[in-house]
Amino acid sequence: KTPRVQWKGRGLGMEVSLPPESAEPAGRPPMFPNQHATSHTEGRSTGANTLATCPDAIIGKILSHASMVSRILSRAVSHHWMQAADDPSTWEHSHIEAPACADEDAFVRGLISLAQRSMRLTTHLSIPSIPAHSVESLLQWCLSLSHLSILLPTTTSCHQADYIIGAISKASPPHLKHLKHALPPSLLDSDERYHRSSLRALVRSCPNLRSLDFSLSSPDEVAVHRLVDALHHCPLLTSLNISNCSNVDDRILKPLRARPSPLRFIDVRGTCLSESGLESLRGLAGSCAA
Repeated sequence: KTPRVQWKGRGLGMEVSLPPESAEPAGRPPMFPNQHATSHTEGRSTGANTLATCPDAIIGKILSHASMVSRILSRAVSHHWMQAADDPSTWEHSHIEAPACADEDAFVRGLISLAQRSMRLTTHLSIPSIPAHSVESLLQWCLSLSHLSILLPTTTSCHQADYIIGAISKASPPHLKHLKHALPPSLLDSDERYHRSSLRALVRSCPNLRSLDFSLSSPDEVAVHRLVDALHHCPLLTSLNISNCSNVDDRILKPLRARPSPLRFIDVRGTCLSESGLESLRGLAGSCAA
């Protein structure tokens, strides 16, 4: 006979007899004769073994498309994943977003620690605004950097852009070709000691610069004299974006005329160049956005 179990519904005052789960009625064939029971833990161990045998290159390739937070959290999956997440090839393209926490010091320390561990092969780097001395410390570990973007918030102090440009020039990444950053503010143009300007130091310490993106999200006045001075020292420059630099005028034509070869692209939307200046500029660049 099929064994039966007794179950009393607590508080209901009733008694029910139920067959145990493993019991099959006598003489009845199993519902799925070819199916073998597999426990949930066995299925999980199979998946874990699959991840454990996945090559580091594939895991690193997957993580390279994830956000910075996801890459860091993946270090906690296993020792195997930690090695893949820390591999410098995983951080070849790094877009670092502004911290969600209020502790900026902790964010900067973690960012520099990450650079020391995993960023020696990073070629494309985008970071939020951090203190200038931290920018210098960070870039010293990015030995392969060719594209750098530093996004400044609208609440940045008037001298912060100048300090960060100075920090980049001190770190002098040897392979830097493309830079996106904000120009120093117009109030610094009153200082005519251009031989000490951060922009001149930047273009001299990074002689391989091909592209400068000084575009602004909204119109604002910048240090035009310093920009003009720096353009005299960029012989390899092919692309210049100064859109929304509202006080840029015909003064930038002089260094562009003195170049050995014309620019391939220049964006002067939102500037105050004259009509004659725009016509001259179109002859000094292969493509002009005005």
